[in-house]
Amino acid sequence: MTHHVFSDSDVLGFYGSLSGHPGCSMVIDMNSASKTSIKQIFCGTNHDQTDLAGKVIEQRYNKRIASYDELESLVSEWGGKLDESARARIKF
Repeated sequence: MTHHVFSDSDVLGFYGSLSGHPGCSMVIDMNSASKTSIKQIFCGTNHDQTDLAGKVIEQRYNKRIASYDELESLVSEWGGKLDESARARIKF
C-alpha cells in the first residue's frame, strides 16, 4: 500500500485528482467494501475486528445490509461493538 503525504500547497491538487480513487475514500459501503475497510468500524482487537468484518461479508452474500440499525443489531448478535466515531463514514 502506498501512503501519500501532502503539504498545505498540495492539498488543492489532491482534491482535484486522487480524492476520487477508492483507496482514498473515507466512506465505507457495508455492501461492497473490502474486509480491511470494514474492520475500521469495529472496536476490539485486530482479531475481533477481522472476525466481525468476515461476518459482515458472509451476511451480505445472503442479504444486503440496509441500515445502521440493522448493522448494529447484527454486530450485537455476533458479540461485537461498533466504533461510534466511524458511524458517519458508513453507507449502505
